[in-house]
Order: sequence, then C-alpha cells, then structure tokens
Amino acid sequence: MCAAEKSLADLRREIDAVDDQMHDLIIRRAELTLGVKAAKARANNHVYLRLGREAQILRRLAARHSGNYPLGALVRIWREMLCAQIPVQGPFKIAVATTGDIGLWDTARDHFGSNTAMTGFDSSEAALDAVTDGSATLAVLPEPADDAGWWPHLMEAAGPLILMKLPFVALERRDTPATTAYVAGLVPSEPSDDDITVIASRAAGDLGPALQGLDLAPHVLRSWPGLAVAEVAGFLTTDDDRVRALQQTCADATILGAYPVPLTPVAGDPS
Repeated sequence: MCAAEKSLADLRREIDAVDDQMHDLIIRRAELTLGVKAAKARANNHVYLRLGREAQILRRLAARHSGNYPLGALVRIWREMLCAQIPVQGPFKIAVATTGDIGLWDTARDHFGSNTAMTGFDSSEAALDAVTDGSATLAVLPEPADDAGWWPHLMEAAGPLILMKLPFVALERRDTPATTAYVAGLVPSEPSDDDITVIASRAAGDLGPALQGLDLAPHVLRSWPGLAVAEVAGFLTTDDDRVRALQQTCADATILGAYPVPLTPVAGDPS
C-alpha cells in the first residue's frame, strides 16, 4: 500500500518509527565521533577541525539527494550534527566581525550551528586578534569592499589563513541572500578535492599578468593601492612549481589560504 492510501493514524505511527530510527542513528554517530577522538589520540593526531572533510561530506550528500525535501534544509541538519560534535574533540569558538552587519552573524550561525559559541567583534582586526591569541578558533570576516581592510593582516608570518568562504551552501533563500563571508583560522588547511587558493601580493599591478602567464587565471582579482588579492582554482602550496615561478615575478606573492568551492545553486530548490 502506498503512502497516499494509508490512514492518518498509520502514517503517524510510521513517522514516529522513522523518527526513532533517525534518533538512534544520531546517537550512534556521536558514539563514533568519540571513537575518532580516541583513535586520533592513539596516533598522536591532534587535528580535530577538518573543514575539507566536512565539505566532502556535504558534497557527497548533495550528490545522492533526491525527493522533495529541500537540499538546503538537509545540509543545515548535517551542519548542526557536525558542529555539535566538534567541541567533543577540542575548543571551538567563533569570532564574528559583525561591524554592524547582522547578516554576517546570520551567515556564521547558519554554517556553524545553533550550539556553537560565537562572539561578535566591532572590527575584523579584533576578530583576527581573537584567533591569534587563542580565545577563538575561527574568525568570520566580511567580504572586502572599498579598501583592502583585513587582507593585509593575513600576510603576516604565522598568522591566520583563509579556510572557508560562506555561505558554503549557495542556494536560493526565501527572503534575502546570505551575506558573503570568509573564515580564517590557525588550524591546518587541507584539500577537499575542489578548492580555491587565495594569493596576495603588494606589487598590485604585477599579480594578474603573472598569474595569467602561469595558467593560473584568477576567478576573482581584487586590487587596491599597494595590494592585490587573487582567487585561483586548485589547492596550491608553497611547494607548487607555479607558486615558485610566481614568486620570481612577484617576490612577495603569498598564499593566504584556500577554501572548498561552495555547492552551486540547485534550480528549483526552495531553500
């Protein structure tokens, strides 16, 4: 008998049963997270924040998703589950450079979940300082506008690096578009199999042509007096021959981090 032919009481009993199964699986997933923590301890692996791994999980789920349940809502469920378990493995606090923009706070909360500790700061520099001094794990920063803003701070040695670009789930919203933001931190960066690397140089006029000559055409190239920031395809490191060649033309060319490419909009998704 198909669902459309069943009684309301029968359907509600089935829904209750499914809810119980889902709850049991969530509990089981949390137990497995504790197992991951123990396995890492045995291997002397102290890396507990895996943003590239999280991106892979969400892409896999999006690829297998079907039916009429909104993909955006599904991803929100998984974001809540992922973020709720991070504090089990280590400190997890978010510094948000709200600078009067409530939309940035909403973007951060959408991605990092309702249970994650978040603190607002009046400036991007203050949010980055919170990461540097260890009082925050990650900083959520606004997209640059008329000036270079916080970008030059990332060129400091051993400072925070770009790790994410938000919203990761770039789906249509019912009200207003989500505020674009970058996430920076001191945690290790890792490839997610589809990434963008952020490169900066104070020789602003030279960066664009140098990247073109190395087949690293930027998706985004922003220039201000004394600074250029480019976002290029791929997960690049300082060991990459193209990066070394770039530094021969732009001696101060610096990798400011890399982020997983966000999920692309899904036509007709009502999220």
